[in-house]
Amino acid sequence: MSGYVHPTEQLVTEIVVRDIRRSVDFYERLGFTLLRDGGDFVELTWEDHRLYLAELSAYHLDSGTELPLPPAFPLANVRVMVPDVDQCWRRANDLGARIITGIDDRYYGLRDFIIADPDGFGVRFASRLQTPKLAQHGHDSEGQFAVMCARHPELLDSHAMRKCRNVHASSAAAESAISMAPGPWSGDSGWTGSTANKRGVGES
Repeated sequence: MSGYVHPTEQLVTEIVVRDIRRSVDFYERLGFTLLRDGGDFVELTWEDHRLYLAELSAYHLDSGTELPLPPAFPLANVRVMVPDVDQCWRRANDLGARIITGIDDRYYGLRDFIIADPDGFGVRFASRLQTPKLAQHGHDSEGQFAVMCARHPELLDSHAMRKCRNVHASSAAAESAISMAPGPWSGDSGWTGSTANKRGVGES
C-alpha cells in the first residue's frame, strides 16, 4: 500500500523558537540547509528531510501568549545520522552548544551525543558503530544486551553471538527488554520469552 505522501513529508518536526534568526544561524552552522525563509517561519532541510522553525507570531495568537523557559533536559530530540559523528561533535563544541549527553559509544550500536538548541530542543547526532560497545566490552545489564541482540543482529561479531546465546530471556530484565524491542528475532524466530534459551543467534 503506497503512502499518502512521500516519506520525507511525514513526521516533520516543527520547533517554536523565540528568536528565529538566532535559531536559523544555529542550525545552519550545524549543517542544516535553509530551504525557505518566510520571516517568522522557515523550512530547513537535511538530506531532503525537513525541519520547521516558527516564532509565536506565525500562529497569530493572542499577544499574551509566551513560551516557557527551556527545560534543563530536552523533552524531545531529533536524530541526525551522519558518517562522522566526531566531526559533528567538534562542530557543536566550536559553536558553544549546550551539551546534554557527551559523545560515546552506546550499547544500542551507535556513537552519538545530544545538544540543546537555543530554545532547549534536543539535537542528536549519531553514527553506526562497526561493533557495538557491549559486544566489545561486556554489557551494562542483561536486559540492555538482549535489546541489542534483538535490534542489531547484523552488527554482532562471533564473541557477541556467543553472549547472545547465553542471555537467559526467562529473567525478568531480559524478557521485558525483548518484549519492548521487537526485532528480526521476535515472534516465531526464537527471541520471544524463554525461547532465547532454546535457539541462539545464528542457529536455525
